[in-house]
Amino acid sequence: MKTSRFLQFCFAIGASALIGTTSMAQMAPKETPKTTKSKSDWSPRQSSDFDPAKRAEQATKKMTKVLGLDESQKAKVQTLNTERLTAMKGSIEKAKSSKDRKAFFQERKEIFSKFDMGLKGILTADQLSKYQEMKSKVRNKAKAKMEAEGTSEAGLDD
Repeated sequence: MKTSRFLQFCFAIGASALIGTTSMAQMAPKETPKTTKSKSDWSPRQSSDFDPAKRAEQATKKMTKVLGLDESQKAKVQTLNTERLTAMKGSIEKAKSSKDRKAFFQERKEIFSKFDMGLKGILTADQLSKYQEMKSKVRNKAKAKMEAEGTSEAGLDD
């Protein structure tokens, strides 16, 4: 009798462990195979609802929070962000039609260079240092994401 109960108990434990591990295996995310695009299929990424003014406002809010901008600096940075993102939208639209990767990344570098030069005239030395650190983190995160996706974008290299 004791052996029978012990076997039932062991069977119940084994069955619940088996069911638990089986259900956990089914909950694991399925990894989709990554497809690599050829250079001729290249197209810059952009959501269809890209609004430069809205994105500029978001970027300015983040920069105000991280860099501690005063009202005067905030207004100037808002203008710079709007100009940068409007130029980026035009560059992206042009790149979508021409599919010229090198030209897109060259134009993008020029846009960011102009933006950075504008910031140097607005930010204090401490704020500029924080901005460079923030920019470096974003760049490293983007590079890591592209490496994980198996893509490489020449435009991230300075």
